Order: sequence, then C-alpha cells, then structure tokens
Amino acid sequence: RRVEGGPCTLSVQRIDPSVRAYTSRDMQLDLQLMNPPDWAIDPKYADVESNQWRYPHREDAYRAYVRALVKRYGRHAHFVQVFNEPDQPLFWAGEPSEFIDTFNQAAEEIREQSRDLPITNGGYAFIELDRTRYFVEHLKSRLDLISYHSHGNLKELEHDFNLARQLHRDAGYESPRFINTETGYAAWRLDQERAQAIGVLHKLLYCWAHGDEGILLFCSRMTIGPSRVGRDFGFVAYDFCPRFAYGATAAFMRTFADARFDRVLTERDGTHAYAFKTPTGRKVALFATGPSRKVTITSDARDAVVIDAMGNRARAGDARNVTVNAGAYPVYVEFEGATRVALANDGAR
Repeated sequence: RRVEGGPCTLSVQRIDPSVRAYTSRDMQLDLQLMNPPDWAIDPKYADVESNQWRYPHREDAYRAYVRALVKRYGRHAHFVQVFNEPDQPLFWAGEPSEFIDTFNQAAEEIREQSRDLPITNGGYAFIELDRTRYFVEHLKSRLDLISYHSHGNLKELEHDFNLARQLHRDAGYESPRFINTETGYAAWRLDQERAQAIGVLHKLLYCWAHGDEGILLFCSRMTIGPSRVGRDFGFVAYDFCPRFAYGATAAFMRTFADARFDRVLTERDGTHAYAFKTPTGRKVALFATGPSRKVTITSDARDAVVIDAMGNRARAGDARNVTVNAGAYPVYVEFEGATRVALANDGAR
C-alpha cells in the first residue's frame, strides 16, 4: 500500500505490520522521524556519496514525509521524536542551524495534524557538548519533552541525567520534562548479558524515582565483540536475544504495574531503596551498586511477600520486620495493607 504525501509516496507495506505488532498489544509508539529517501537530499549535499540520510533533505519532500507518517500513525503515538542524536555528527552531519530548520519544519507539520501530540528532540548523546548547548538554546520553548540518551551502567546514567539537567538550567529552562529515549548496555558475552539486565533495572528505578517522564530500553545483545565485524545487533536471532534483560523487565512491569512512586528511602553508600504506593499497600525496591548488604524494612503491614528480579515470590515470616539481601539484582517487597514503610538500619530520606 502507498500513502500520498505530496511530491512523493510512502510505502507502508512493511511499516503497517510492524506498528500493528505493538498497537495490537496496547502499546504506544515513540514515532521517531528520520529523513525521506536519499533522492530527496538537499542539493547542497548532492556530492555526498554515502550515508546521505545524515544530511538535510529538501523541504518539500521532508514535509511530505512527516505529514504522511504523522497522519497515519500519530494516533498511536505517545510522542513524536524528531531525528536521533543531532549533537552527534555520526547522525546529523549538516550544520547545527540546518537541524533547527528541519526541526521547525517537522513541528509545523505535526501541529497541522495534532495540537496535543507531544514533540521531542532526537535524544541528546552529549558527544560534542558545544553542539548540545546550541540545540538546547535554540530549541528552548519548542519542546514538550526533552530527550536524552545514556548507555552503560547506573553510574554512567547518573552522569548523563545530571548533565542534561545542568545544560537546561544554564539555558534558563523552567520546569523542563525529561524522557530517556535510549539506554542500553553492550552484552556480547554471557557475563555482560547478566550485567545488562542488572543495569536495566537500576536505571528503570532511578529514572522513575527522579522524575523522568519515561524510559525506552535499547537491549539488544550488541554482539560486536572482539574478532567480530559488521553491525550484528542481535535483535532477531533467538540465541542472541537479551534473555536476562527481557525476563527481568517483564517481572518488573508485572510487579509495579499498580504502583506510584512515593519516595527515596536511601541512596547512600551504594545502597538504593525506593518506596511505592499501591491501591492495597506499599512496595519497596532495593539494590546495591557495591557490596551486598542486609537491609531490614519495617512496616505496619499485615502480610509481606519478597519478590526476586525474575518475579519469583516468597512470603516473609514477619511482615513488620522484613530483612532482605540488597545485591546487584534488585529485590522487591510487597507490603499488603501497609500505610508506612521505613528502613530500620539506614536512615530514611
């Protein structure tokens, strides 16, 4: 099938089934807009011989591309994201000012289709901070959400999380809303696959606890290890799918589907503990980025269940004093009927 978009047509033969795979499961899209085909490259860059998608494209073709995609898929989108990592020349090879022009064209077309659909930037990668600062300054008041990317473990996420906020404070933003639209961890060995799953859960909890609007996981195996060539991201092959990360994330979603973040109990000496409210009580998530340690949680609950990172459940002996081992994989405790929870051996914050 083809959708008319002005000076070109858009084939949706492959896109439609991909979208249905998510929307049929009640998922919403990050509708990420890149560029139309290479034939539409801006004449200024006509002599570029490879990777033409990285450069500005003709305005008429670009607007048609945005218009067609948003008209067809906008109703399924949670937000629309314009391009990817524009502060990294490996993605946006044009001038920074040309990206601002491209963003403005996209925003105008999106608003023609929807007055309410949130618009965000291609996630900042912080590769060249002068470029990042330029985009932060010139997109001020243009964004409903501010996207940033961060790969690696929790320590690296904290760095990028704080850097994103500092750059926007310096530019005078008031009450910006952040969303992490790409966070991953290379996992081409089995031990790295385990570390990937641990890092996913740490970053999910940290971003939730500190006010990000959401987080999108980039959890392929990333099988480009020593002696490997090409771009084998391991998305499709069953043997290379990130099994630990998928299992741990699925258990996390089941465990916290009914929860709302309440407060940070501690982020001290490598131990993290977060409290959540549920319709029937409280839940607590704990993990350690350093050595494991025993942590006791007190409550006024009538019953308590300890849940491991893969969703396995075991009833606690004493619901009012539950001692767990906080290690690399998070552990969750469900307190039925509780109105309060606290840490007995580490001051709550």
